[in-house]
Amino acid sequence: MKIQQIALYRVTLPLLRPYSLSYGPVSALQSLWARIELAGGQSGWGESTPLPGYSDSTLEAVAKTGNSLAQQWIGSEVAETLSALPRGIDGFLYTALVTALEEGLGEIPRAEGCVPLAALAQEDSGESPAETLERMRTQGYQVFKVKVGFHDISKDKARVLQFQESLLPGERLRIDANQSLTFRDGFTLAEACEPEKVEVLEQPYPISNWKQTAELRKNSPVAIMLDEVITDVESLERAVEEKAADAVKLKLMKQGSCAALREMVDKARQLRLKVVFGNGVASCLNNRQEAIFWLRHLQDFHMAGEMNGFLKLQDNIGADLIQFQEGCAFVPASGPEVIDKIISDLGAETILRVQL
Repeated sequence: MKIQQIALYRVTLPLLRPYSLSYGPVSALQSLWARIELAGGQSGWGESTPLPGYSDSTLEAVAKTGNSLAQQWIGSEVAETLSALPRGIDGFLYTALVTALEEGLGEIPRAEGCVPLAALAQEDSGESPAETLERMRTQGYQVFKVKVGFHDISKDKARVLQFQESLLPGERLRIDANQSLTFRDGFTLAEACEPEKVEVLEQPYPISNWKQTAELRKNSPVAIMLDEVITDVESLERAVEEKAADAVKLKLMKQGSCAALREMVDKARQLRLKVVFGNGVASCLNNRQEAIFWLRHLQDFHMAGEMNGFLKLQDNIGADLIQFQEGCAFVPASGPEVIDKIISDLGAETILRVQL
């Protein structure tokens, strides 16, 4: 079966409110979307949304790589294309085209189901942590993610303590530092965390600080989760060898394909690492695919998903692909054929269209 058509689009997705990260606020997602059609009539879509701190690549690099791959792939046999997939480079560079191909092949099937989500507990202006949790709680959430690293460590510690004190029985926190803490600050924050209330402390140190992370894990009352440093099977193995992690964060874009993602999940199971899955800086397209993957492969970890980027978008973009229902991501039975309308409504820029 040959690849019949490839189209690439540059998509700008404005957010409801700036998404605060330790790298700075993000007001819109800048994405590359890809559509591939096979000679048999099957088609699929994929997305890549690079972001500083999560990816070494820029959108310009992603678009350039996509253009190059599209020119190589058009007219090629699918089996030949899959056997020549790039390995060992930033997955964001090629995930849009690869997941589009995988969806066209049926490896991301239509599905209907609900994935429990972790809420981003980000205080509104003048809002206390307790008020933030109550606002999220009324939407059905039971797991809350708190970003730290924007403030002096004493303020972050106070926030974490306030969030903990405001939890109801059965509710849990995830604390995400996005590599922002000093060695001493990591200990200060970990010591403030109560293990019955905090599931994980995520990526406290920069990705090169394996030894420091291992030292923190040895002394931390709560599990340490790694995200940005986990890119391939070798990084999973190193996390265990260095004794630096109890859990890892995986994302479809970061791994680059469903095939690579399945390999990562299988290896994490073998190494007895817990898996948290999902991308908070992706759109409805990628989040839908991640929710389907979670439903098929990750339910038994019993860890709420983080494929919640679609909730950050203005105007309920992509509601035909993925919806929010009572603290969950709901995937409706409708398929990716609705994406053509989304592309049109957003006024997306077509940057390449090639056809046999």
